[in-house]
Order: sequence, then structure tokens, then C-alpha cells
Amino acid sequence: MIIQMSRPWCHPETGVWYFRSRVPTDLTEVASGQKVTVEVAGSTSTVKLAPTIKVSLRTKDRGEAQLRHA
Repeated sequence: MIIQMSRPWCHPETGVWYFRSRVPTDLTEVASGQKVTVEVAGSTSTVKLAPTIKVSLRTKDRGEAQLRHA
């Protein structure tokens, strides 16, 4: 079985790169709906915990997106 490494995702229409991740089921059951603040490129974003989360990396450049994703 091959496990794929996490990588940035590019929105097909806007070209903006995103961090997308699946939240473990046991955490989703406990904390679903709670908000988490994440810092990206010097500014903060607030996301609601759900089965998957998506946060903008605020760039259209692939190289910069990979740096911010890490």
C-alpha cells in the first residue's frame, strides 16, 4: 500500500492554493463545529472543524504554496 504525502491543492477556477486535510473521526466527534485559528503568511484564518478542513494559502504560486503548506 502506498501512502500519499500531503500536498497543497489548487482551486480549478481561481488558481489559489489551499491546505486541505481530513480530520480524524474521533476528533470530529468530540470537537465538531468548534473554531480553530490558523496563521498563514502572517495573517490568521478561522476555520470550523468538520470531517475535512480547507485553509487558503493566499498565493497562486506553486512554489510558495509548497513552502506555506509545509
